[in-house]
Amino acid sequence: MKKKLAAGILSMALAVGMVLPVSAADTKDLTVTYTQGESYLLSIPASAQGLSLSTTQDVTTDVGVTSVNLAPGRKIQVSVTAGVDSSGIVELTQTGGTVVLQSSLTLKETGAPVILNQTFAEFTTDGSKTLNFSALKTQDNSQVKAGSYSGTITFSADITQ
Repeated sequence: MKKKLAAGILSMALAVGMVLPVSAADTKDLTVTYTQGESYLLSIPASAQGLSLSTTQDVTTDVGVTSVNLAPGRKIQVSVTAGVDSSGIVELTQTGGTVVLQSSLTLKETGAPVILNQTFAEFTTDGSKTLNFSALKTQDNSQVKAGSYSGTITFSADITQ
């Protein structure tokens, strides 16, 4: 009886061993990734003295981007977030006085006004847009009073779809 029991257990072990799959090669995938961040360099006229405007002629300057590295389908949008009104007028105030000079800010290539909080340039690669500041004048077209005048324009660049 003990021999029959031992033989039965041995037979079951052999049968179970034959049913289990045996694989000579087991494969698995490894996904490797890398993400490079987007980048660019925004160039606006920035010097110790700023941009010097004129009362007799228009003045131009370039705003652009270099070293552009964007993901596919993305772009850089540039706008003005302060220092220009909804008509594209830039105001310079007299230091220590009350006189205000005005200049119209436009895109040189189209003449379109550069207005507050609206995109005036889009880039997917290195490039620039030329801005035109009209000759300065007083609000009432009177003679410009002696003195120094200044104003500040704030540019913003954002990466979007």
